[in-house]
Amino acid sequence: MSPENRPDLFKNSDDRKAYWINTYNALVIQAVVDNPGIMSVKDISWGKGIFWREKFLVGGKRISLNHIEREILLNEFRDPRIHFAINCGSNSCPPLGNRVLTGKDLDAQLEDKAARFIQDTNHVRIDRQRQEVWLSRIFKWYKKDFAPSDESLLEFVTGYLPDLSGEMRMQIVQNYDIKYAQWDWSLNKSLVNM
Repeated sequence: MSPENRPDLFKNSDDRKAYWINTYNALVIQAVVDNPGIMSVKDISWGKGIFWREKFLVGGKRISLNHIEREILLNEFRDPRIHFAINCGSNSCPPLGNRVLTGKDLDAQLEDKAARFIQDTNHVRIDRQRQEVWLSRIFKWYKKDFAPSDESLLEFVTGYLPDLSGEMRMQIVQNYDIKYAQWDWSLNKSLVNM
């Protein structure tokens, strides 16, 4: 079942959003489990086909991960924090966590995931000497979901860095260059032992 074929079970937007985030993550896990011995999710179907070629039965309908991510999660809900809650199975993805998301506490859960991701130096790193902010490629690939400009993107990111003074935050937003880290497509370590 899904919010599409059983809307009566999903009382509000947060219930539907949590369902689709959890479904996306569960399908990635299932795909990894169904393909033992792979080194990367890119090994499941050619050309990153796991995301757009593979179809999964959800609520009586066959859909792709790409459809869930782009057409449902990003198009319908327009919440950039979703990017910190879905996991594509690679090392560079946000961590899954050990609990599913719930509609009741979704806003707090998404805020926590955003803060954890941005405060992790594997995803966001500030080089004060070179005046550069190194960001996860998520911020490049989905820039329009976060902000319309580099300055507003840096405002979004620095808003989750509580150790920065207001003066330092302003200096970063106005003077620092954005660089993007390489994406590590190797299989997420937490999925290897499943």
